[in-house]
Amino acid sequence: MRNRTQRNQKCRDIFSALSEYLDGTLPARNCRELRDHLKGCKPCLEYLETLKNTIAACHVYAVAVTPPPPSAAVLKAFQRALCKRGTRHARPVDLRGRQPRRIGSGGHPF
Repeated sequence: MRNRTQRNQKCRDIFSALSEYLDGTLPARNCRELRDHLKGCKPCLEYLETLKNTIAACHVYAVAVTPPPPSAAVLKAFQRALCKRGTRHARPVDLRGRQPRRIGSGGHPF
């Protein structure tokens, strides 16, 4: 039982060092120890492969570029266009991501 507990602790230590290992920031002595452990531990080796695949998948996707928010003039023009449209139940729209508060029964903004 003690041997299994020691092995589980060693695996946890290995798991916590794998990112540094893949980044190349793990000291050489620790790298040798990690590689020796991986030779005899299938779960740790599988975890390493999963981590490598996850990193590779993340590199495939480009970071989305968020456009700048519309200017005050654009917001006003949009508000005027909505008002001209004549929607009976239209209420002001805040295009900066906030919902205008409307107090109903109970004071909730719904």
